[in-house]
This record gives sequence, C-alpha cells and structure tokens, in this order.
Amino acid sequence: MSAIQSSLIVALTAPMLLGGNATQAAEGAAKRIMVYGDSNTWGYVPERYPKDVRWPGVFGVTLGPNYKVVDEGLSARTTDLTDPMLPHIPGAELDGSAYLPAAIAAHLPLDPVVIMLDTNNLKQMFNRSPLWIALGVGKLVDIVTQTTGGVGTSYPAPRALVLCPPRSARWPLWPPTRRSAMVLQKRSRQS
Repeated sequence: MSAIQSSLIVALTAPMLLGGNATQAAEGAAKRIMVYGDSNTWGYVPERYPKDVRWPGVFGVTLGPNYKVVDEGLSARTTDLTDPMLPHIPGAELDGSAYLPAAIAAHLPLDPVVIMLDTNNLKQMFNRSPLWIALGVGKLVDIVTQTTGGVGTSYPAPRALVLCPPRSARWPLWPPTRRSAMVLQKRSRQS
C-alpha cells in the first residue's frame, strides 16, 4: 500500500475515529478499531501477506500508538451467505453476519468497526444484484450498531464504518444503482 493510499484511508476515516467512545476516552486507553473483512483484509496472495503489509496493519501504524487495530479478516467471507463450494467451517461457516456478533463481543470495547466485506457476494453463483449486496452490508451495519455489552460487560455498541473495495481492472464492479443508494441512506438514518 502506498503512502498516498495510507493517507487517503486515514483522511477518510479520521472524523469518525476522532469522535471516540466515552468509555475508552475516560480510561485513557488506546482506541480499539476492529476491521471486519474478507481476503482483502486477511491478506491473501495465495499465501498470507505479513502483518506490516496487510492494509489493517498499515492502517494501525499510520494511525499511531493511540489506536489498536484488530484484524478480523477471513478469506472467502461473505456478508450473509454460505458458499457451498468451499470447505465446511463448523459454526458460522463463511457467513459474515453469523460470526460478527461473537467477533465484536470478543474484542470489546470497540469504536468503530470497519466493514470492508462484499467482494465475495459478487460470485456468479449467488446471483446478487447491487441492491442485495448493499442490503447484506446494511445487515452487518445493523448488527454492529445493535451489539452491546459482550459477556458480562456493559460496553456501548460500536459505530460502523463501511469501506468499499477499490475498483479493479481485473474485476470491474458496476456502480451502485440510485435505488440501492437510497436504501442505504434510509437505513443509516434509522440507526
């Protein structure tokens, strides 16, 4: 990741990151940010990139010592689908919505949870339109903003920040439709 890309990520996320969670600010602890994603977050090349090369690692170094970035990437993860073509993983499978509440509870307190997860929903076998992909991401946002506490704790629900994977000449993505943008905008106002 280039310095320009790192700077862009920090510039785009800085307003949200600087807002803070009152619990963490009061304790003076480092702000904890969980990055929830697929192979783009995990660092698939076909072997795993080293931590200092994967974007969550670069993001954490760029933010500095007052931030702790928790990397929750998993190759082949989808927003809310199980992929029948991939090896069976007991429990949540590769369905991001099934595992997300446990991931949040394991890492609380968090603020925010950064979601960069929708690339695998583009697989032809899922036959998902941009609207359905956007609704899957919206489901994850709902889970994040409604998951409070944890196990025996009373931490507030974290905020959610959605990052879209960049366009790729290898896998060009179609632009979202006006209707899907309106649905996402409505959902964000409700939460």
